[in-house]
Amino acid sequence: MAKKRDDLMGLISAVASGDVSREDVVADLKKQKVDALDVLIEVFARQARASSSRKRGERIDVQTFSARPSTAPPKPVHRVPRLPVLLRGTLYDPQDITRFDGTELHFVATGRDHILAIDDRAVMENWWQTSYLSSMASSNNTIMKETTDPTIPTVTTTNTGRPGGFGTDLGPTNFTPPPTPVPTPVVVGPCVLVPLPAPIEHTNFYEHPDFVGERLELEAGQGAISNLKNEHFGGIFSGDDWNDKISSVEMVRTEVTVLYEHVGFVGNSITITGGGERQLWRVHNEAWNDRASSVRTWGSTPWTKMGWYCGPWG
Repeated sequence: MAKKRDDLMGLISAVASGDVSREDVVADLKKQKVDALDVLIEVFARQARASSSRKRGERIDVQTFSARPSTAPPKPVHRVPRLPVLLRGTLYDPQDITRFDGTELHFVATGRDHILAIDDRAVMENWWQTSYLSSMASSNNTIMKETTDPTIPTVTTTNTGRPGGFGTDLGPTNFTPPPTPVPTPVVVGPCVLVPLPAPIEHTNFYEHPDFVGERLELEAGQGAISNLKNEHFGGIFSGDDWNDKISSVEMVRTEVTVLYEHVGFVGNSITITGGGERQLWRVHNEAWNDRASSVRTWGSTPWTKMGWYCGPWG
């Protein structure tokens, strides 16, 4: 019975990945005369658990930034962005991007009224390597990490300054809290202003431009996915994947995120830089929605959120 159950699980999972047709499953179930409702429920439960967990990708090897693909990628055909493009000191109208078809371009999102473009991959590779090595050497990667130690107080949204908890409302006290954030802990009466626990550095990729729909989370510590075709997307029987599905990006304490047009970190790219605790980016202005086939993210930004901690003391 256990073997039959495993066989059914494998068959149904194959449908989800697009390896077999649904008709094959129906025929096989009829042949075995098995009611697979419990198996279906288990598959759905596994998928629900998988979709809510954070993706741990491949560890970034800084030397692969300059690795050359074994086969040449297709000649680029550029999409027309909504913003002008600054390339080699010349600002081009969005429609003029098509004159560079056949030339690999690497875009940098500036957050201004134009996009920066680099037509020399070696320049971008050097910048990626320098940025990655600088982030690894920074002390921000080793301090203010999220903790699961039960002896360390955790943040609560309902605690209002009672002993032993965090809170922003200190209740009926006789002092006024100082402005936040502050660079060092400030003791005020029975409470102290301290840094709140920091979230783990990660980047969220969303299906739609407004940060909704399916979401793929990638930790900076293992911040590379070389083939988004291998990442399941949508419902359990969709047979779909994350290839050419990313339309918006949320960087949570990460410094750099790069989207590549092709599998294996090759072809055109767009680089997004983070500026703090949370950075939101819609990539449709740069004509990069539904275009990425591989991604990288790395770095750690400082954590400055503060909260009141009230005892216990001694």
